[in-house]
Amino acid sequence: MFAVLTAAVLGAGGAAGTAHADVDPPVDEASVTAYIEETIEDSAYPYWDNWLKSQQLDQAEPLYKIIQRGETYENACDGAISSSDIPSAFYCDQDVQQDGVTYEGVLVFPIETMLAMQLGEVNGQYSEKAGKFTVATTVTHEMGHWIQDVLVYQGAQPPIKPGKHQELMADCFSGVWAGATAEGTLTVADFEAAVESREKAGDVEFTDPGHHGTPQERANAWKIGFFGSSNNSGSHPENCINEYWRS
Repeated sequence: MFAVLTAAVLGAGGAAGTAHADVDPPVDEASVTAYIEETIEDSAYPYWDNWLKSQQLDQAEPLYKIIQRGETYENACDGAISSSDIPSAFYCDQDVQQDGVTYEGVLVFPIETMLAMQLGEVNGQYSEKAGKFTVATTVTHEMGHWIQDVLVYQGAQPPIKPGKHQELMADCFSGVWAGATAEGTLTVADFEAAVESREKAGDVEFTDPGHHGTPQERANAWKIGFFGSSNNSGSHPENCINEYWRS
């Protein structure tokens, strides 16, 4: 996989490629909105839909809500009102109906926070490595929680060690998606942005019931999804399940 990353950055002759020589389009709320939609609809959901079908599992598509500036969103889990600048994205596991369709859970993305993330503020911390793929990693982490919800709904026993292991598994699922779908397009910068975003999502509040894993644990979980485990190399969801659900 490192060879793939190198090839994405270097040209055939070993010199730096010129794929990004053109001026990048402006980064604004509209472009980040479009990127979130593209990540979910054109990549992450199709990947997980195919995997779930390969496991002979039924599932309903998750709804996603991008809270735009000036909007608020009342989630069905606790009735909390969220605005476009809440500190983080989240997944609500309550099924909802919209336009006659039942969706399994809701992915919620506050646009001001997601924009700030792409521009270099990740979980309230400055980042020199942040970029578009930081946003994609966050989006697919939340989709990882949706996958957990789907598995439990299908009759799987809840994780042996809930709490931080659910967060680590979601990180791992995000890494699986990246490794399985981005081959040939993922750059070294993308990889580093993803790993750093997981590090900055970690904490050392070991006695807090909301402890989500240390920075190193969060980054390692994403890498396990991306590279595979010592017993099963490659980007396979089963590695995440074995590591964080059954351990």
